Amino acid sequence: MEATFFIAKQQQALGVRHFDDLPVDPVAEPLCIPSTKTLAALATVVLGQEQGAMQPLRDATCQSFPIFSFEPAVVRTIGRYSEDEIDNVAELWLETGAWDDGDADAYELSTFLTELQEGIGTIRNIGERLYILLEEKAY
Repeated sequence: MEATFFIAKQQQALGVRHFDDLPVDPVAEPLCIPSTKTLAALATVVLGQEQGAMQPLRDATCQSFPIFSFEPAVVRTIGRYSEDEIDNVAELWLETGAWDDGDADAYELSTFLTELQEGIGTIRNIGERLYILLEEKAY
């Protein structure tokens, strides 16, 4: 599954059915993840809790893929990390066991988190949030 992170207002995000519908460029390169538990694991590493840190905006339908969002606290915390903290979070995220496919490494996750942090810095308008589009891809 491919996770594409993008910033939008809720109404814009609801109109996204697939990658080509994104209202703006993604904030980072799409990330291949084995399941939504991988995203939940990131929220747990960042906040120390999984409960309520990630919510579905829309479930998958026959015409669209699901979209999730993180609680603003997750986004704010990632936005404040130093370079060393990003590296530590990448290591901890990898150690959660949420990467059962074995394809991820700490360098890739650290690079992704750095891109995500830079993208988070572009949130400027009231009502904008970080959303995650999850698409099934055939590789």
